[in-house]
Amino acid sequence: MSVFRACKNFIGLEEAVNAIAQEESDQEYDVVILPPDPAMVTDEEEGEDDLQPSDLPREVPGILEVMRRRHDSTEWEDSDDEPLDNKRSRQDSRDLVPKWRQCMPSYSTSSQLPDNTCSSRKSQVINQLQGLSPVEIFEKIFDDEVYAMIIRNTLLYAGQKNRHGFEIDQDDMRRFLGVLILSGYHKLPRERQYWSYDEDLGIPLVTNSISRNRFLDIKRNLHLVDNSLASASQDKMFKVRPLCDILMQKFSQFGVFHEDISIDESMIKYYGHHSSKQFIRGKPIRFGYKNWVAASSDGYSYSFDLYCGKTAEISKAPLGTRVVKSLLNKMPTIPEEHTVYFDNFFTSCDLLRDLKEYGYKATGTIRDNRTKKIS
Repeated sequence: MSVFRACKNFIGLEEAVNAIAQEESDQEYDVVILPPDPAMVTDEEEGEDDLQPSDLPREVPGILEVMRRRHDSTEWEDSDDEPLDNKRSRQDSRDLVPKWRQCMPSYSTSSQLPDNTCSSRKSQVINQLQGLSPVEIFEKIFDDEVYAMIIRNTLLYAGQKNRHGFEIDQDDMRRFLGVLILSGYHKLPRERQYWSYDEDLGIPLVTNSISRNRFLDIKRNLHLVDNSLASASQDKMFKVRPLCDILMQKFSQFGVFHEDISIDESMIKYYGHHSSKQFIRGKPIRFGYKNWVAASSDGYSYSFDLYCGKTAEISKAPLGTRVVKSLLNKMPTIPEEHTVYFDNFFTSCDLLRDLKEYGYKATGTIRDNRTKKIS
C-alpha cells in the first residue's frame, strides 16, 4: 500500500524525501511548503554549523505537503497558476521563430493577371505621348498647375519683403527654369559667367532668353510655400514640401504602368547648411539630401520621400520597413500586378510577410541577423 494516497503532510524535508523514495512507482510528486503558524518560532536554526550542502534540513518553517502529480497536470484550470511560458506564447507572433520549409515556388503568368495589366497601361501611355517633343513631355509633369503654385508663392514672398514692384508670369518662369536645367549639365565656374562677353564663357542661348539681372531678381524672390505658416509646421522640408507633393501626383497621373518596382535611396548633392543634410561614406555623392525613391526598372519615379532624420515614430518597425510601406501607399497600385525589389537595408522576414498579405510579390537580399534562423 502506498505511503500516501493523494497527499500527506510532513514536518521535515528529509522525512518527505524518504517517504517518496519508498514509492516503487515512477510517479512524479510536487512538494509544497505551507505557511507556518504565526505562533511558531523559526528564528533559531537546527543542526550544527558544519553541515554539507548535500545535507537536507530535518525541519522547515512550516509544513510540507507532498502531492502525487496527475498525468493531466499540464492543463491549468486557474489562470493565476498558469506558467509564465504560456503567457509569453500569447505575445505577438512576430517575436517567435518561424518554421521554415523548403518548397518549389509558384509563378504567375501574364494570362493570370487582370485585364487592365501594367503592359496595357504602358501601351496607352506610349500612344498618348507618341509624337510629342521633349519639352511637351516635360510639361505633362511640370504643367500649368505647378507653374501657378510657384508664381503665387513667389509673388507672396516678394510682397512680404516690400518688393511690390516685382512681377513675374509663366513665360519668365519657364525661362528661369530653363537656365537652371541648362546649368545642370553645362557647368561654368560662376553663375554670372553665363552672361559673360568672353567668347569662351558666354552662352548665347542664355543671354538671348533672359537678362542676368532679371534672372537674379527671380532667384532672390523664388518661393514654393507661404513662410508665415512655417511656425506651425514641424516638417524640416517645409520649404519644398508643396512642390514634392504636387510632383508625386503628376508622376502617378498615368497610373503605375511598370510591373517591377525598385525601392532604394538616392542622394541629392548639397554642400550648404541644413539639419537634414546627410553624410554617407563610400557613396558617389557623400554630402546632400537622402531621398527614398520607388521607381521602375528604367528609372521612372512613382513616389519619393526626402529623409529628414530620426523622428519619434509611433511604429516600432525598422526604418527600412516603414520606408517601403510608405512609398507603396503613395502609389495607386494594384498589389497583385507588381513585384517589389530592394536591398538588404530594407529586407526582413516581417516585411516580406506583410507585403505578401497585401498582395505584393517581393524580392530582396537579406542580412544574416534578419533571417530568423533560416537554414
